[in-house]
Amino acid sequence: MVFLLRPEVNRQKISNPTNTMPPSSATKALQNKCTQGKLKSVLYFLKYSFVLVGRNTGIIRPTVYLGVLSLIMTSLFFSALFCFFSLSHIGTGVLLLVILVLIFGPLRFFIRTFLKAIQSWMSYCTITGQPVLYRDARRHTLQRTSGLMFIGFVDMLIAGMKSQRSNEGGVFSFLSGLFLSALTEVWDLLNHYMIPAVVVEGKPLMQSLPEIKAIRDNVPATLMGVFGVDFAGDALRGIMFLPYLLILAIGAGLGYLLGPHFPTISWKIGGHLVCWMPPLVALYLNCTIGGVLKACVESVKTIYFTIFYTSIMHSDQIPEESREQLAGYLRMESAMQSAGD
Repeated sequence: MVFLLRPEVNRQKISNPTNTMPPSSATKALQNKCTQGKLKSVLYFLKYSFVLVGRNTGIIRPTVYLGVLSLIMTSLFFSALFCFFSLSHIGTGVLLLVILVLIFGPLRFFIRTFLKAIQSWMSYCTITGQPVLYRDARRHTLQRTSGLMFIGFVDMLIAGMKSQRSNEGGVFSFLSGLFLSALTEVWDLLNHYMIPAVVVEGKPLMQSLPEIKAIRDNVPATLMGVFGVDFAGDALRGIMFLPYLLILAIGAGLGYLLGPHFPTISWKIGGHLVCWMPPLVALYLNCTIGGVLKACVESVKTIYFTIFYTSIMHSDQIPEESREQLAGYLRMESAMQSAGD
């Protein structure tokens, strides 16, 4: 029996906020409330995703490897920029870009899918009371290579379609943009559902697709908003906007101050020498931090959907003492209560 229950929806009459405050104040208060709730939800996911499966610390290893992959790609790109900006070793810069685009570009989708599959299997084993070591999870995941390769290929295809999105005006461009956005969200759901389906049961993908309906019919109301949406990524980008801006401002300021002292690595802008190294380092730091945060978000989503998949398809495998805690986590009860305070 599935232990996820649909929460009842409380219908309360909401008074008009304009009765107690001006419209602009009411709008601002509503925006602040939504932002606070979103931030609490993100912190809830980041905290409890790893707390619930913290009984097996090896689950963190795929997250670390995802961060390392992002760091390698970021370093390759900015190393190439350094070669171009310094007007030295141009050939090395071109070689680095070729390696980044032709090797790491397509390979990252398959590496990422494989690492998420390892993390999904470790999460499944942990919540069902049979934690496994990383090397055992990797060995198990290698037996699901064909299904995971297909997921990685489709992931690469969807990303390629997104990169080709036209910015031109017109009805066709607008409709194609809507189609690609819907396709991306649908694939986000399918991707995170199919990974545990493949790695846990080894089912062919075509046998897993019809079960989407069973999953949809058992989704609690509070989960509908997170399906197919990068629910933590958007909020994290909002949280990090000011730190990113501060790092860029520091880099630009240092570049302005150091320009006259390092004329060989400076550009003349508006009659003043500006050193391009500090802003480049600032951009590198921002991209590195963003890559690490994205790796954490991907891991949280992998763990979350694995728990969700298990609770629907294999709830009998979850120990009785853990079911209530996992059900509360999936419904975000603590976060919802905090946001409502």
